[in-house]
Amino acid sequence: MAGLRIMRAMVFMACCTGMAVHSADWPQLQCTMQKTGRTTDSVLPPYRARWIWFGSTYTVRNRLSVSTWTVNAYNLPSETIIGDVAPLPVTVPFTFSGTMQPVVAAGMVFVGDMDGKAYGIRVDDGSTAWVADLPGGAIGSPAYGNGVVAFGALTRCIRGFNAQTGALVWEMPTRGPVVAPLVTNGTVVCVGCLDGHVYCINLADGALLWKSAHLGAQIVGGLAMDANHVYVPVETMYVHKLSLATGESVLSKKVSGQSFYRLWPVVYDNKLFVQAAGIPIVGSEYVGEQVMQGATSIANEQDRWLQFLQGQGGFTNASPDWKHLTVLNIADFTEPFQVPDGPYEGCGTPPNPPCVASVGGVERLLAYYKTKYVYLCKDSAFGTAYSIDISAMDLNNGRRIPVDNGRRATNEWYTWETDNLYGMTSGGTMLYLRQGFRGTVGINLNTSNATVISTMYKTRDGGTWFPDLCYRNNYESGERVPDSTNPEVGGRIGPTISGTLLLFTEDFCLTCLERQP
Repeated sequence: MAGLRIMRAMVFMACCTGMAVHSADWPQLQCTMQKTGRTTDSVLPPYRARWIWFGSTYTVRNRLSVSTWTVNAYNLPSETIIGDVAPLPVTVPFTFSGTMQPVVAAGMVFVGDMDGKAYGIRVDDGSTAWVADLPGGAIGSPAYGNGVVAFGALTRCIRGFNAQTGALVWEMPTRGPVVAPLVTNGTVVCVGCLDGHVYCINLADGALLWKSAHLGAQIVGGLAMDANHVYVPVETMYVHKLSLATGESVLSKKVSGQSFYRLWPVVYDNKLFVQAAGIPIVGSEYVGEQVMQGATSIANEQDRWLQFLQGQGGFTNASPDWKHLTVLNIADFTEPFQVPDGPYEGCGTPPNPPCVASVGGVERLLAYYKTKYVYLCKDSAFGTAYSIDISAMDLNNGRRIPVDNGRRATNEWYTWETDNLYGMTSGGTMLYLRQGFRGTVGINLNTSNATVISTMYKTRDGGTWFPDLCYRNNYESGERVPDSTNPEVGGRIGPTISGTLLLFTEDFCLTCLERQP
């Protein structure tokens, strides 16, 4: 017990002093332990493939990136349909979950599949450095620190691998599957589990520093951390604040919603931003139309949304049950304000958590807002007579601060739907939006210039896109991307930003993009 107390004290001291992370690293889901989704690394358009990994034995490379590449190397300029130039496999022996955001550190990319394997891939050329067994596979992103990359597995364990060799360094058994992404401060990793416990593990040697008490239900969403605490959403819809030194629950608060699955909280400005799937339905089409229709200004519209979310105003379907975003003061878990944020998302997918970004040189927290007053994004959307905009949040009252550059990001055509939006990450002046079905979009927050970065197909689902990268030309004519082994677990995850590269998974590949000179 004395040894355990000493280890806990060491963990606490390491957390307080902080861990330096190289700017090119993306060591966990959403980059930081606070889950901000933000890096200063900037990758500006246009984009081209650097390499595309289709499994441990086949990587397509771009000869324009490195002229001396010869193996499976092709000229792949921006706007290339990859399958028209390079052979694509008919099938691949794995499936990546839609919630598998690549982790980048120490010159490597780390991903886990749903088929029982973890991979270390060299970030420079996409070659496979190692493949390791991961029983049951992984759905959530791994976490890196101290030369070890840790994965949560579906068959009730957490494994730490040597990041350079893939050798198993340690294994921690759990009493339930791990479906949530891991969180780390670079020294310890905290893992939420379906057994209702959080495990805090020393990354270097796998020592169990503490295991929380049972928190009342399964933990299916991601965790966030700050210097002294871990923030844990549990399926009772309680959010717990655990001591990082001991694992004891310091505070807890019940929030509105039905689940945290495929979501994560964000720590920012001494507040905790907790996103959840709304109670009535994981959906949003034509909900709250009266709110927007009768609004006379952006301020009035937000007043009306607050009435709707409090079951007032006489609006159709008005109910507190639609509340999906809760803001808590970190110090005492009081709620400083309610965000006037109507329901959005759907297709079985919960609303997307906010993201930190640089807007006009000022760091802001960005969120989606359903509205008829649009400043940044498209002024029409499927599923509403109005639209969805991305705005900064006033951290004093939750109100919108429009991103207003005097024009909207409509110079390129991309899909905009209330029930089919995008996960967000940001780097430099760029905001990156991504989901598996509609692909990847970039918006320059200083100019409102949009770039369609990637789609699976150029033509699909009644539309034609003009992306910087796609894999096949025309879905309707029978062309197909490679088949993977399992039905994909869907999710909305922004791309990884690392130095001069963008990385993301499809269910059938890992793609690395760079700026085309």
